[in-house]
Amino acid sequence: MKTRLLLGLAVAVAAVIYLIASSLFVVREGEQALVVRLGAPIGVLIEPGLKVKAPFIDSVYVYDTRLQLLEPPPEQMILGDQKRLEVQPYTRFRIVDPLRFYQALRTFDQARAQLSQLVSSSVRRNLGQAPLLTLLTQQRGDIVDVIKNEVEAKAAALGVEIDEVRFH
Repeated sequence: MKTRLLLGLAVAVAAVIYLIASSLFVVREGEQALVVRLGAPIGVLIEPGLKVKAPFIDSVYVYDTRLQLLEPPPEQMILGDQKRLEVQPYTRFRIVDPLRFYQALRTFDQARAQLSQLVSSSVRRNLGQAPLLTLLTQQRGDIVDVIKNEVEAKAAALGVEIDEVRFH
């Protein structure tokens, strides 16, 4: 009888510990957390620290707010004067709106794929109109600014802020 009581007590204590552990999570410095209850977003947590969620019905998606580097593989592009050039674009970005990011992309891998496509199409479009000599002068900065502004405008709808777009 005593063994059964101790076993029952041990199971109850284990269940309580599991319940408490599944209702706590940590938001670290440089992170934002989006809390989703049964598929519907209910809040964004920005402040670091120990947080509480409803166990089993809440999901927490934690996103890094630091600058991320996106460096897709080099691509061959045809310039405005029909010359071929191998271009290696790179982009620095950060997630600024976790709710929009979750609704549009959900995962960091999906964000990388979508942003790679945005950057590639903008670089192709703008370099396809520029002759090679333009890229070797001060006008290169103007072209880079146009590319950055295009990518920035499209990325804002994804909850992403573009810090820099460059190519070499």
